[in-house]
Amino acid sequence: VAARLATLPGLPMLGHGQVEGYREQYGMEFRRARLQEAVDTGLLGHHERTIFPLLHRRAEFAGSDEFRLYDFETGPHQVNEDVFVYSNRGPHGERSLVLFHNRYAQVHGRARRSSAYAERGVDGDKHLVQVSIGDGLGLLAGLGRWLILRDAMSGLEELRSTTTIIEHGFAADLGGYACRVYVDLRDVQDSSEAPWSRLAERLAGGAVPNITDALADLVLEPDHERVRAALLTAVAGAPTPAAWIVATAGVLAGLDVDGLRLAGVVRAVLADGGFAEAQLDRAVGIAVALASVPASARPNLIALDDAAVRGWFADRGIRAGLRVNTWEGVEYVEGEAWLLWLDVVAQAISEVGGKVSPTRLRALSRAAAAAGYRVEGLLALPARRPAAQRKPRPRR
Repeated sequence: VAARLATLPGLPMLGHGQVEGYREQYGMEFRRARLQEAVDTGLLGHHERTIFPLLHRRAEFAGSDEFRLYDFETGPHQVNEDVFVYSNRGPHGERSLVLFHNRYAQVHGRARRSSAYAERGVDGDKHLVQVSIGDGLGLLAGLGRWLILRDAMSGLEELRSTTTIIEHGFAADLGGYACRVYVDLRDVQDSSEAPWSRLAERLAGGAVPNITDALADLVLEPDHERVRAALLTAVAGAPTPAAWIVATAGVLAGLDVDGLRLAGVVRAVLADGGFAEAQLDRAVGIAVALASVPASARPNLIALDDAAVRGWFADRGIRAGLRVNTWEGVEYVEGEAWLLWLDVVAQAISEVGGKVSPTRLRALSRAAAAAGYRVEGLLALPARRPAAQRKPRPRR
């Protein structure tokens, strides 16, 4: 109901306490509330996620000149009056399409033609006219022409054939009280670089978080398969999570991880290897960070001395892998990422024949905890003196 208020022409009227979920209804004749009610945080959160963003775009829905209301046909000469379907255009041509099922039931149908509305002709008289939904949305038919729509209620995007919409209407399956508010409509055309028809076949009517990303993954699929095969070979038999990450970084070294969109491929391989869901994003970030270290810098950064620690926080890729974040002007490193990074660096050193001091690893772990995981505390670590300058411990 709130979505309809936000997307119909005119002025949406929200009652006092409606967003907060209050039950009490009163007007200006009461000086104060008579009930002690708590805010329904779930309902308020729903408004913040879905309704408030629509209210910020009111200009796209408030006008009536381009507003069109459509019949929702469920069969020959059958119109379901419980389903409201309407489209509109904003002041800059922004298109929107809203579907709302005002009943607790399942329904399948399609919106094809608008309800009749009055339009003044050249003779000055008003005549009742109807338009197709294709005309209402300003669509053009043609081979390889597609329409991208984003549902503001779910955040998911869909890909629809403009020819199908023009010829057969806009089809939808709606559950009880289902509401879809399609915004950010844009037309696209097949090309060698953008095979939208292949993507539509792959999606088979499904929705995805980002259509553009889905297309990029489709185009890059051959590269993804090659990298996936190399990753599976590289990590086969790796005994520890740190060894998995080092092997993964070896495959990624020299590749444009962002441009080839390989993070998802790495995540899938690590998930198949048994990484816990909570660790996956962290492991991917550290693998990418290790892979980004150039060969010339590896002796200085793939080490555990104080100078290497300071170098980590000067390297953009490693900072990202350590999940450095800022809170109230202070930079922090994520504790779990710090511990995993130490294990990975130790593994990388061991694999090239270097020696790793367990005492040093424990010291770095304790130093981070003592600094409250503040970056400035870790940067202040004193430079370690050479062994010859250290005072020998007295023998007991």
